[in-house]
Amino acid sequence: MNNVSLSPLAPSPQAVQAAQSSVDPTVPFDDKFLEAFASLLEQLPNGREPTYNDRNRIIKQAHALTESLYYPAGAPLSPGEKQQKALTRVLCYIMAEQPWLQKWIRPQDVERKLSRFEWAPGSQALAQSFGFMAPVDAIKGAREELKRQADLDAAANVGPITDEEALQEQAARDTAAEASTAHADPAKGKGKAVARDAPFDDIEVIYVPGTVSSDATNAIDRTQIYPISVESVAWQLENHMCKDMTRPWDTAFEILHATAPHRLQEIQHQGRSIIDFAPHLLDNDNISLLIVLLIIPRAEICSRFAESGIRVEGSTMSHRKSELMKHLLGWLTQEDKWGFDSAANELQKKIKAVSATPKSRTSRPRQYRKAVASSSTTPGSGQATWINGGGSNGSGSLGGSVMQAPGPDGGSLGQAAGGYGGFFGHGGVGGSSASGTNGGPGASPGGSVAPPPGSSG
Repeated sequence: MNNVSLSPLAPSPQAVQAAQSSVDPTVPFDDKFLEAFASLLEQLPNGREPTYNDRNRIIKQAHALTESLYYPAGAPLSPGEKQQKALTRVLCYIMAEQPWLQKWIRPQDVERKLSRFEWAPGSQALAQSFGFMAPVDAIKGAREELKRQADLDAAANVGPITDEEALQEQAARDTAAEASTAHADPAKGKGKAVARDAPFDDIEVIYVPGTVSSDATNAIDRTQIYPISVESVAWQLENHMCKDMTRPWDTAFEILHATAPHRLQEIQHQGRSIIDFAPHLLDNDNISLLIVLLIIPRAEICSRFAESGIRVEGSTMSHRKSELMKHLLGWLTQEDKWGFDSAANELQKKIKAVSATPKSRTSRPRQYRKAVASSSTTPGSGQATWINGGGSNGSGSLGGSVMQAPGPDGGSLGQAAGGYGGFFGHGGVGGSSASGTNGGPGASPGGSVAPPPGSSG
């Protein structure tokens, strides 16, 4: 029997009752979530800038309040509603935890039972010649270089004018503040100012998984582990599938209803890339593990690790998943977990139906940033295209409607989700219409197809 006290993030019964009495059933979940986030943000003392811990706490509190309004305790839910509720919670917690931050990379001298990055054979001298004394420092340097290149390419942006833009900017400030530690004293193993000409694609690290004992960790043959360039690790973190997300309900809806083959293959590619190039995101304390397990079966995760020379048992992955669900998400029973597990089963079946069975690989090609960037942002035949514009149910990027509106020859799901933010490489958008890539336009928000309950419509 589980005796678990009420989470401090849960809203009080009085707060829920007051909110339920004033909630408009036509207001989309994400709009109410952003409204709650902004309200809680304003309650910070002296109007100070929120820290990482502030933002983490406020996002989880805003989600708890919004979830209690749209999915009241004890209310009967359909299977689809259970899946939507579960995946929305996972995505909200990913927004709060920010697994793409550097803080989730453990230092090289971490306790031997925990996983970490170590230098690949032959890379330590090269890295240290550029001032990078530990693998985490080189990854920081590669991220700074990627951001420098992105800044050179990006047009000047206007300051945030909406709640969700403010949310994105705060996440960027968190990343920037953390990256500033790269200017500390390198003699203390804390990093150094970025050397612009450092060959980040040639500096390589290996991922050493944690084991049950220090002896077992020390016995691992490092020469059998496939090396990863620090640029590849940095690229995965800078382009994490949820990094630019601001509307978790709409994002969950899009994932659950994705049917276009190109879209499903793109989702699969993103999940596999995390396994191959950012394996630390699957550690037992990182919620990215759940989003990868949503996409990729456990057996495939273990087999891809094995091909990289990394041994992680299937039972270990199941234990990590169970611990995250229990301690982070508060899911204690099979009924609590059913929405996520059933969504994962259905998504993986759809992906399998459009994917060729991968052959056993003897080697893995190096991941090049430009190639990955182009493949993840170019829609293919039959994929819905996202179009910017003013939403029909609001103003600015908070507007927009989620519509199930297949175009004649275009994507099978045309969403015009106002403010929808970059899941699996898509940037933030808002809009009044969505069109198929190779077909006629999808239905606009004025169409006859009604949005589902709780959607942006």
